[in-house]
Amino acid sequence: MGEKGGRGYTLSAMSGCVREMVRRLASQRGTPRLGYVTMRLKEPGSGADRVFFFERFTELELPWDPLPMFDVDDLGRKEMALDIIRAGMGELAARTGADVAHVLRACEEVRRAGYENRWVWRRKQGPSKMAAEAVVEHDSESVAVSLVVYGRQGQMMRDVPVARIPAVPHTWPFYDDYLGELFWEGEVAVLEGRSGVRVEVDMETGEVRRSGEPQFYPPALTLLGQRDADFPRWSTTAR
Repeated sequence: MGEKGGRGYTLSAMSGCVREMVRRLASQRGTPRLGYVTMRLKEPGSGADRVFFFERFTELELPWDPLPMFDVDDLGRKEMALDIIRAGMGELAARTGADVAHVLRACEEVRRAGYENRWVWRRKQGPSKMAAEAVVEHDSESVAVSLVVYGRQGQMMRDVPVARIPAVPHTWPFYDDYLGELFWEGEVAVLEGRSGVRVEVDMETGEVRRSGEPQFYPPALTLLGQRDADFPRWSTTAR
């Protein structure tokens, strides 16, 4: 995946939003599991491409120059990440006969959705016909969780930030910290993370109460390293 502070780490972090969106959409299809696939990006023209089979994952060498991804905006990074996934899946199918149709369909869904990786982790109906949602939004620079409350007619009434961290290659520890239980206490919507972070939105008074240690950071590209490593390994999970 590359060392933290290196080019491989940064590339994996920037592309994670698209990888996870493809993984999530592909896993909803009930198709045979493809497993964990690692794509090692190698300099085009640097030699024969190979496929390695390990006990827990498959590694595919893919000739692809990732450097342009460092010079484009959020949408450009997402488009390039999706191109890499599609190319990698095509190579995997051609070389091994793996069934990747469900992954390619998920890629097309990502494109049609405008690359917006915003999804509802959980929805909870309140006692007064209001509803609360824990929403995750993931782009090429950061991952954020918010608590959104809807009124009786379905109108959005509150959108309260809970946490935001820089994009990292694997975001599930972040989800685990800030997504635990979503529930109502009377007219108060509560999101309580496994790490002890708790956010309450009182719909009678409008008050927002916080406890624990929610984290808010600047965008990832101000924190992650420069292009100072060899061509990286780049991973996606397709199920």
